[in-house]
Amino acid sequence: MKYALGLNPYTTYSPGNTSLPLVKMQNVSGTNYLTLTFTGVATDVTYKVQATSNLNGPWTTIKTFPSGGTAPGTQTVQDTQAIGATGQRYLQLIMTNP
Repeated sequence: MKYALGLNPYTTYSPGNTSLPLVKMQNVSGTNYLTLTFTGVATDVTYKVQATSNLNGPWTTIKTFPSGGTAPGTQTVQDTQAIGATGQRYLQLIMTNP
């Protein structure tokens, strides 16, 4: 995770650190959505933002930044469902090296 996000491998990052991925609520045209913001720096990592209404799954991939070529840089991905439309909503960032 630290490699993919360009973080120092010897540093312990506390929750809420601005270098870590951030999930927050964003109002879009009067409707609230969760968004996940992260900065991906590795070109050999696939970044997937996934969403669910149940922590036990299933998780649905809503955006993929494939490996190869360029790193995605700073990205903000908006959930596909509004807050409150399905009760609870969760986002996660999955990083893999193919």
